[in-house]
Amino acid sequence: MESFLRACQSAVLDNEAKTLAAKMGVPHVGLLQRANPDNDAHRLTIEHLFGILLRSEERRVGKE
Repeated sequence: MESFLRACQSAVLDNEAKTLAAKMGVPHVGLLQRANPDNDAHRLTIEHLFGILLRSEERRVGKE
């Protein structure tokens, strides 16, 4: 699970969080907070994960 959460965070960081967040229609600070696996107060939803995968060229998430 840890590697999956880190891959999600990397996907956000590697795809320019501000640009990605704008495409997803969410604030970039919120996206960064939710994607941070060290932030216990926020978590990515399945909708956020789908938005990241849909609007980026990310293919690492979900692959082990």
